[in-house]
Amino acid sequence: MLFSFGGMALFGVGMIFSIVLWLFLPPALAHVIARDSFAAAFQFREWWKIFRANIGGFFLSLVIGGGLYMILIFAMQIIYMTIILCILLPFLFAFVSAYLTIIVFTLFAQAYRDGVMKLEAQPV
Repeated sequence: MLFSFGGMALFGVGMIFSIVLWLFLPPALAHVIARDSFAAAFQFREWWKIFRANIGGFFLSLVIGGGLYMILIFAMQIIYMTIILCILLPFLFAFVSAYLTIIVFTLFAQAYRDGVMKLEAQPV
């Protein structure tokens, strides 16, 4: 019983860390791509300013992306219930999830670009 509660507690802590990770991962990834350097992900001061300048845009991109993925999961469950389309499920899932990944990362890139533009528009 102790291990059961301990497992649930660790799951809850993991979920909190996952939410924090997904909140800060998009600006860091976009900064890596914009700077064309993996080390740019660890330049917290640079991408943190961009994140703060457009925190609403990053949050909106996460909400839209999460919603699209939930729709994908729901649609795949419906497809899984049919006999004919169940055979096509792996192929459909591969293509649709790749397309959704492109859409979500495009949203992240737009939020990053808007953050950079807002940061440049601020008076020094």
